[in-house]
Order: sequence, then structure tokens, then C-alpha cells
Amino acid sequence: MNDQLIHKLEERLLPLIKRIEQLEQGHTILGINAIEQNSAEIDDIASQLDALAALAMQAGDAFSRKVEKKLWSLSLRLKLLPQVPRIEVIRLAQSVLAQKPLVLVTDDIVNEESDRPELTRIFMMESTEAPRFDYQFVPSWHGNVRILELNTTEQAMDTTAPPTSLEVAWSEFQSTVYGRFVIAFDLPLVQIQLDVTARVHGLSVPMLVGHSLLDLLLFYVGVKEPISYGINGPRLSLTDAELCDLMERDDMVPFYDSTVAPADQRAHHLLQALQKMADGTLSLQEPRHIPRMRHLDPLS
Repeated sequence: MNDQLIHKLEERLLPLIKRIEQLEQGHTILGINAIEQNSAEIDDIASQLDALAALAMQAGDAFSRKVEKKLWSLSLRLKLLPQVPRIEVIRLAQSVLAQKPLVLVTDDIVNEESDRPELTRIFMMESTEAPRFDYQFVPSWHGNVRILELNTTEQAMDTTAPPTSLEVAWSEFQSTVYGRFVIAFDLPLVQIQLDVTARVHGLSVPMLVGHSLLDLLLFYVGVKEPISYGINGPRLSLTDAELCDLMERDDMVPFYDSTVAPADQRAHHLLQALQKMADGTLSLQEPRHIPRMRHLDPLS
């Protein structure tokens, strides 16, 4: 019985090993069709490995442990394949783009007294790249109280125009985002910025509905699970230090650093990244090199 199981396992493992080796070659995979085929191939191999693990259980504990170690090794190699985004992430990006979202970018400074972010600019544009809202908070001092006044770009050029009050501009902002899906680099951070600004000035707090490009990027490069079965949500496979390193990469900084590009340019950069994710052509990192398997003996 065990000999028959061993032979059956060998027959099924050998082609799986060859398929994994093919995936390990790290060929460039771009485009929706290629990414969908890659995801399907990985899913099929993983499913067959699970089926073989169940088959090995029939042979008894000693044999099962030996096969389990080999199957675990192959499953690990699947996880360490050169990074290719999952088709589910592409579909998520497509769904976000299909909402015709407002692209929202903010600049802020940290108030040294309260240690909270204070907005210095809000910029929004449509997914068609048409500007919708662009206001800058101009700081001015009155005694020991810092007052934030809102001026439009047009008013900055026309010195005779009266300044737009914070209340009027805030109302216009709320009207613009009401009922709209919003994409921002870090949506929870933007919500905090708006909350702090509103409460400081006695204004109503705008509530945003949308998605973070940061989450999509983390899904896309495979360091965060797009679908989670845990109660704590999607798991991030990075330490805090590794996440900081990722955020400091040259291809990440232009999304959020106002010293690199102004808000309107960052909004265009954000939208272009979303569009490239939706068609599976965004490239953020080089494939990881994985050494080839040395043995073809499926149970070695």
C-alpha cells in the first residue's frame, strides 16, 4: 500500500516541481491576462499540494511526516516566487477606478504645541484630471493665536479680491466630497487632518468614503494580503522598520512628500499609479532572485 502511495506521490510531485521551477525563472509578467494566468497557475499548484498532503496522511504518521516536510518546502517556494501582483488586486484597482473617484492630496505641517497635523493645502481633481478644489491655508499670526485663512489660487493673483473665509471654503469642500468616492495616498491620515482642522476651528467634520493608494500598493507588491480571514484584517508581512524603508524608496516618496512635488503634481502621479495598477503594468520593484531546485527526486 505504501509503495503504491509513494509511486503515486512521485508521479504527481515531479511535474509540480517542474512547474514551480518555471515560475522561479522570474520572467516579466505584465498585463491583465498574463497576471490572471500567473495567479491561476499558482493557485492550481497550491491546491494540488494540499491534495497530496491529504493523500500522504493515508500512509501513516512516519511517511506522512516525511512528505509533509517536502510539501512544506514546495509551498514555501511558492511564497518566495518573484513578485507578481495577484489578479484580485488588479480587480480591486479596477473597481476603485470604476467609481470615478476624486483624487485627494493634502499638505500639512505638525503643530509643535499640539503635536497634531495642520493642513496647509487641499487639492482635489477628477479621475479625468480636471481640477475640482484647490485651496491653500495661509498662516497668519494675531497675538499668540495662529489663524488659518483659506485663499484660492485666483485670489492670490488678484490682491483686490477679498479673502475666502474658512467657513465658506470648508462648506465648498464638504459639498465637493459629499457622496463621492475618494482616493488618497493615506485616507485614514487625511481623515485625521480634516478632523483636527475642523475641531480647532469649530467646523463640522467631513467624513470621507474611499480607499488608500498606500493599501493598494502594499497589496500590489505582495507585502499585505488583499483578502484576510483573520479578525484583525489583512496581515502586513513587514516589520515597522521594513515599512519605513519601503516608504523611503525613490518610487514611493513622490506620492506623499510635498518637498519633492506640489500637491497637484502628486495627485496626477497618484492617479497614474492607480491606472497602471488597474491594467497590470505598474512596476515598483525588481523580482526577487530564487535559486533553482537542485534535486528532481520528489521525495528527497
